Amino acid sequence: MSGEERRAPTVRLKGEALEVEDPDEARQLHSSGHYGEPVDGRLRLSPVEALHLLERGRVRVVDEGGRELSFEELARRLTRRDPKTWLKYLVYSDLRRRGYVVKGGLR
Repeated sequence: MSGEERRAPTVRLKGEALEVEDPDEARQLHSSGHYGEPVDGRLRLSPVEALHLLERGRVRVVDEGGRELSFEELARRLTRRDPKTWLKYLVYSDLRRRGYVVKGGLR
């Protein structure tokens, strides 16, 4: 990368959605680890995917106002919506570290 550090893709938290809006960033992130679900040129991430990627420094997350969120802030917000988010994140993250590609189940 010619001495220049590459900027992490930006994930925007909008209501219930976590999306990478830039098509190039979305494509790169999806192809590099099968993260998220491509939707109309964007990449929609699950809460646990966003937490995992943020913890590993692979993305940055901003809220509706453009303010960057820390891992702790994002975890707190997502856990308020779904109290099981932290447990789901721990399981997801463990499986990813072991080399598995994890996708959500049928509802």
